[in-house]
Amino acid sequence: MKYRYLGSTGLSVSELCFGAMTFGEKGAFLGAPGRNWSEFGVVPEQTAYDRVRKARGAGVSFFDPAGRGRPGPGEELLGNALKGKRQQVIIGTKGRWQTDPNPNALGASRYHIINAVEGSLQRLKTDYIDIYHL
Repeated sequence: MKYRYLGSTGLSVSELCFGAMTFGEKGAFLGAPGRNWSEFGVVPEQTAYDRVRKARGAGVSFFDPAGRGRPGPGEELLGNALKGKRQQVIIGTKGRWQTDPNPNALGASRYHIINAVEGSLQRLKTDYIDIYHL
């Protein structure tokens, strides 16, 4: 695996970033009626763990749980898969998208970002996120 610096962050990450958007059960796609994550594939729990293990074995150090608009399964399963390996990886997640029916549960307000990050930290079972994208 090749590694590169991520912009001017000083972080060295694998050239490949492992995304967990499709981890877990079916659910609405970004809250859109009639759209479902199964359009993109649904990765069951054990398969998710196997894929993370294989990616780590191949040198992948950069993971994106895809916490946008579908908080939960991707972050929870990725957090479980990386248990005991947190210091060896970079986790980048994202925000801005609506995370629940609360009218303040979207956007780039301080209120929403803090709540979204706290939820992600709990689901990922970690006390920090390396990169937060808006």
